[in-house]
Amino acid sequence: MFTETQRFTQWWLWLILIGSWIFMMYALATEPPQTTISFILSFGLGMLLPLLFWQMKLTTRITQEGIYVRFFPFHFKEKFYPWESISASYIRTYSPLMEYGGWGIKYSFKGN
Repeated sequence: MFTETQRFTQWWLWLILIGSWIFMMYALATEPPQTTISFILSFGLGMLLPLLFWQMKLTTRITQEGIYVRFFPFHFKEKFYPWESISASYIRTYSPLMEYGGWGIKYSFKGN
């Protein structure tokens, strides 16, 4: 019935990731680490973090049976929510900034 795939495409996020990577590579070139292990860790993290964000995607499928969700690469298979376990669902337009203070996962001291 419905399929949606979301990725990290925000320009400011990629500016931060690539800017951090450039800064790290410059630091490694101008003052190499004292040990091989620290060089490998610095270079590896500098390469893997942007690659991780490039690969991450949230796929949502709504079918007659229920809702399937997968957040690759963290979920190896889809998580299924049958319609019987969902108390209510509806389509609406919302403003993340005005209603929730922005996008993303929110935490509070109340546990919400």
